[in-house]
Amino acid sequence: MTYVSARLQALCLPLVACTLCVMSGSASAAIDAEGDILLLDDSGKAVSSSAGDQLWARAAWNGEAYLVVWQDARSAVDNDIYAARVDASGLVVDPEGIAISASAGNQERPDVVWNGTGWLVVWHDFRAGETADIYAARVDTNGSLIDADGIVVSNAEFSQMHPRVSWNGTNHFVVWDDGRNGVDSDILGARVELNGSVLDASGITISKEANNQATPAVSWGGTNFLVVWADFRGGSGTSSDIFGARVNSSGALQDNRGVSISGSSDNQSTPDVVWNGTSWMVVWEDFRPANSSDVYGARVATNANVQDSSGIAINTASGQQSAPSVQWDGANHFVTWTDGTAIDVYGARITADAQVIEPEGLLLYGGARGTSQSGASAAWNGDNFVVFWSGNDTNEQFDIYAGRVSTLATADLDDDGVYDSVDNCPETENAGQEDIDLDTVGDACDCDPENVEEPGEDGECPSGCGSLQVMNNSRNTLFGLFLMVGPLAFFRARRRSR
Repeated sequence: MTYVSARLQALCLPLVACTLCVMSGSASAAIDAEGDILLLDDSGKAVSSSAGDQLWARAAWNGEAYLVVWQDARSAVDNDIYAARVDASGLVVDPEGIAISASAGNQERPDVVWNGTGWLVVWHDFRAGETADIYAARVDTNGSLIDADGIVVSNAEFSQMHPRVSWNGTNHFVVWDDGRNGVDSDILGARVELNGSVLDASGITISKEANNQATPAVSWGGTNFLVVWADFRGGSGTSSDIFGARVNSSGALQDNRGVSISGSSDNQSTPDVVWNGTSWMVVWEDFRPANSSDVYGARVATNANVQDSSGIAINTASGQQSAPSVQWDGANHFVTWTDGTAIDVYGARITADAQVIEPEGLLLYGGARGTSQSGASAAWNGDNFVVFWSGNDTNEQFDIYAGRVSTLATADLDDDGVYDSVDNCPETENAGQEDIDLDTVGDACDCDPENVEEPGEDGECPSGCGSLQVMNNSRNTLFGLFLMVGPLAFFRARRRSR
């Protein structure tokens, strides 16, 4: 739905070609029954649509912009790592992308974290040949790459893959699955300083149980990091459980054999984790219904006690729900995943005490971006989430898309039926959202509603601004009457002169 100024509607007469008749703004669509969740971008915006597939988008917010990272096949030779900054409004600051690593061989599966002064990007890298190593690079707030050749985090024998990264206020902690034993993969990690120095060149062993441990995720919890992963120690080698372990700031492992978070029948895989200020929320893809997968979760306390031993059923719809990701908005957890045969992006909120607010799931982004969506993840900026995903477009390639989602939409200070998160005058009643000068400040609270240069959106109008607004209103009313009555008076005068 779009809004048009009532004053402009009055001026737009069939007898007058009124060039002032413009559409201003668009209302956001509520996608849940209570109107708590709003899509601020109906079908999302393209972040990167270069040639070839762009996959595995992840993002981190720095207070002014996100840095979105992904693996990119635009070279048509192999995969590279690219990035772009996206501001709070969804504007892509770097539409051509920033080449983070375009070395020989494939660079894949990036992750990114903000550290207070810049971003650290991590990925696995095949520049050495047939086996992968873990690399990192720093990016400053201007989008400039600091480490053009990358930082070697781990280049042990055989492959190290699937890195994730977190920040504790002093150091980054990078974790990955590691095949250096030549038999199966274990979970290792390393701390990386703010200046890019790797503190643990040989790696910190987090889990080396029998069979494979793979696809870790990590989150800082105020005292320790919690690392979670898919674990095949159960014996079959084909069915994994979800395990976790804490690592402190010094790199010391706190849970020597790990903690079982979910050991249900069949397979649990691809975990993610976030800290909510009191405990960690872990989510994963769960095959306990056998031929399909659901999204489950569990809280883990600071002492590593699992608070939901049977798991929290986040979404158990028919078909397959896969690759969940989780974030925290200060009130609820927000889980995103790809869902069903159409492979759409879905989401749901979970309260701090593990109540699923939308057990049926909410369709966030679907067929409007082509036949399928994959690899959804979200990042919080203090006001709303931006969901990032790969969408299959009409050229049958995957591009990176972003869409803003408000999960704290119910605040409405002026009680005008428009949520503060999208209200252009959140403290002044203006249900119509009129905005003549299209400066995003509604006429009801704009010092000079026809002057885009006029300050006042911060609530501090310059001296005389209020009287100026009254004069403008009177002037506009007279102008409107002139446009309405003038042509009729003209034709009437001509008729009398005949």
